[in-house]
Amino acid sequence: GLKADGTLTGSAQTTVTGSNGVTMAGKVITTGALNLAGPTVNLSGAQVQADSATITSSTPGAHLHADNSKIFITQTLNLSTGQTLHTSGATVVAKKLNIGAHSIVNNGGSLGQSGEDDLQITLAGSLDNGSGHIAVAAMCRSPAAALPMPRGAVFMQRASWT
Repeated sequence: GLKADGTLTGSAQTTVTGSNGVTMAGKVITTGALNLAGPTVNLSGAQVQADSATITSSTPGAHLHADNSKIFITQTLNLSTGQTLHTSGATVVAKKLNIGAHSIVNNGGSLGQSGEDDLQITLAGSLDNGSGHIAVAAMCRSPAAALPMPRGAVFMQRASWT
């Protein structure tokens, strides 16, 4: 629900599953968990706000697009795709951020984790963080095969790239 002062109340779960893919545009706001799943997921340009979220592009070879989006998650955000996570120009912030993808393209984007848990990025391919930022209050753990970051930056309290 929505209070007169504009704040949200309650704690509802919102689930969207698309057999041909999921595309969200505009504002997506939920007071509880947000679950988005489909062969491809496109959040490009969307504004997403939730308590927690799991966003999964489930088809091998399919991408998860979140370019130029603003994604703010109060608790845990799980992003998963068998191919590339695209966050160029985006702002993605969560207390706990878990990313599983073949590759990440974050040119000019910002990935942030505000909580004290270690940021977990699981990649089989590369992280392209050109002119982008990854900010972590704790440690970033990633077995990334390649980490090209021209003009990009990674900010963390402790470092461990494996």
